[in-house]
Parts: sequence; C-alpha cells; structure tokens
Amino acid sequence: MLAFASGWYVVYTGPRKEKKISDELFEKSITHYLPLIKTARQWHDRKKILYIPAFPSYIFVYLNKQTEYREVLDIEGVHCYVKIGKVPAIVKPAIIDQIRLVINSDNVIVSAAHFEVGEKLYIQEGPFTGLHCEMIKIEGKNKMLVRVNLLNRNILVDMPVVCLSKQVS
Repeated sequence: MLAFASGWYVVYTGPRKEKKISDELFEKSITHYLPLIKTARQWHDRKKILYIPAFPSYIFVYLNKQTEYREVLDIEGVHCYVKIGKVPAIVKPAIIDQIRLVINSDNVIVSAAHFEVGEKLYIQEGPFTGLHCEMIKIEGKNKMLVRVNLLNRNILVDMPVVCLSKQVS
C-alpha cells in the first residue's frame, strides 16, 4: 500500500466468522460496521429469530491510521481487504449511511401501478431520500430494488409509491 487514506474499507472474512471478528474489532477499539438482518429459521422442533450478516463474509472497517490497517489483517479469520486492482477499495461514507438506512428500516407494502417493471426511479421522500432504485416484480408483488453497487449485492425494500418519482437524468 503506497499512501494510506482514512476511510471505510471492506474486509473479506472466512465463512461465518463475521461476528467473531466484529467482537475482536470492538475489543481493539477499531470502528467497524457489520450490517445484520433479522431472519426466522425453522427447525423441526422450534422456530428461532436469528440476526445474520447482510453481506456474508464481509465487514466494513473505518481506519484512521496505517497501524490499524495491519492490525485488522492480524485478526484470525480475516483473509484480506477488498481491492480494486492492487489498491484497497474505500467505500464512501454515504454508501455506509445508505446501508444503515436500509438495514434499520421497516418494510412497507407497495402499490406501484403507475410505474413499469424495470423503470429507474428516484426516492424523494422518507428515510431513503436520495437513493436511486429500480422497480421489479417478484412473486406477484410490486417491489423496488435499491441497488447498492457494493460487493455485488442488491437489497430489496418495499416502498410506498408516494415516496417514488421517475429518475431525472
């Protein structure tokens, strides 16, 4: 790494190691974010609510100095930083904020009769104000897809039509 820049980095971890690594980052006082989503799992004898990583095998870390960069790599279960070419990728704080909004919000039922499937939209009201999205159709329900161009993941969010407008180019 040539020149260190403070910011949000993405760490690639071993499978199902995210929570353990998050705990260790907390102990080392390294700012990090592990987005968790609530899910219900059914076993033959019981049902349980679990919180699982929204981005399996990834954790976001905010690094202020190069020593922290190396400290994170020394944690057991951390494989590497996500890179663009040979340079570790830095995630814009706005993207982290958008992920937090999506993860922490409650879903709302959608009725989007006047938007076409595949249409690019803009969210003009509510907690997702400023995000761009695309209308999709899944299992007969209209939903919008908030595209977070990060880690090749898409996040599905139900959104009331009154919050949407056609995307202005």
